[in-house]
Amino acid sequence: MQTYDDLIFDVGAHIGNDTDFYLRKGYRVVAVEAVPGLVQQCKTRFANEIASGQLILEEVAISDAAEKGEISFFINPEYSEWGTTDKERVKRNTRFGSDQVEKIRVPAIEATELFRRHGVPHYMKVDIEGADRSCLHAVVALDTPPRFFSIESDKLEYDAVCEDLRLLQKAGYRRFAVVQQAGYGFSTINTRTRHGEDLSYQFQPSVSGPFGDDLPSEKWVTLEEAEREYRRVFREYRWFGDNQPRLIRQIGIVLGRLRNAALPGWYDTHARLD
Repeated sequence: MQTYDDLIFDVGAHIGNDTDFYLRKGYRVVAVEAVPGLVQQCKTRFANEIASGQLILEEVAISDAAEKGEISFFINPEYSEWGTTDKERVKRNTRFGSDQVEKIRVPAIEATELFRRHGVPHYMKVDIEGADRSCLHAVVALDTPPRFFSIESDKLEYDAVCEDLRLLQKAGYRRFAVVQQAGYGFSTINTRTRHGEDLSYQFQPSVSGPFGDDLPSEKWVTLEEAEREYRRVFREYRWFGDNQPRLIRQIGIVLGRLRNAALPGWYDTHARLD
């Protein structure tokens, strides 16, 4: 299967805030989004890039449990980024005080189909609210995985995060980064495009943020060091995380603002081959 160093997969594109960064960096992008309303926003926002072929929109959900090419998808009208195929995520959202759920049927494919259609990308970002691991298993099955990969980390089970790390190691990844996602919105990065041109970019809300060589070199650690870092993260999750009552979570948010660092926030696991 061919690998393309000018290609990124944005799996869980939402309204395209990460896609915008990847396009500005000069990459071709395959953006995966299942919710029709969000897809339409991306079509309007990136009409020129779609017309030029720089962006391809895959209007599907990623799932290993599709029935006749479709799956049930749960939209949260209050928080559009909480759309999910995972019923447990719906229960979590209800605990968070948002029980507005609309169930729809959407087209669905397995993650391996993305690689068959488009090849292997330089970087693959995965944030699909509970279905992330189906993409990880597909990457493990590749002979040559993407050079860079990121996945939203589980917030409830430390062992689940360690399993993700070991699957990434099985896929061939040797360096890992534990990246706090809260706080990227409206921050600015000075970077370069893939063509070597200077780029100053302000991130928008609800983004995955920098990836690959844009992450500080000290962020990249061994698997064992990443596991130790997640032990610290999960201490904060136990104190202020998703399983705590709303008041406790709000106290964590206030304490985080006082120390100018999210408490507990949420994390992505990044991985690199070299």
